[in-house]
Amino acid sequence: MRKVPALIGQVGARVHSVIVRSPPSEAGSAIPFDAVLLLAGQVQVSFPPMVVAIAQVKAGKLRALAVTTATRSEALPDIPAVGEFVPGYEASVWFGLGAPNGTPAEIINMLNQETNAALADQDQSTDS
Repeated sequence: MRKVPALIGQVGARVHSVIVRSPPSEAGSAIPFDAVLLLAGQVQVSFPPMVVAIAQVKAGKLRALAVTTATRSEALPDIPAVGEFVPGYEASVWFGLGAPNGTPAEIINMLNQETNAALADQDQSTDS
């Protein structure tokens, strides 16, 4: 997950002719290492995924400048989309869940149930 936010940051930086240097990756970190460095005050900007940053933004520990999706997020409606001031800019990701071909149906059903339960959990949602 670390490389996508760094790429999004680099694309945004090139639009504005700004040099952004990505810090080295830290293996085993629960959140992307550049977000850890941002929270520690060791870097000035980061492009963490919303699921990583939203709790810190809502707690007032991070200041969100913009979201990179095409429109404002329902989770952070007061934060503008980059496209509001850089026409045509959009960078978003999605994640999928897969299993090897031939995985037993009971395993697929269990994964489906647990995934749906996690998605419905308001503590895990960016929609709250």
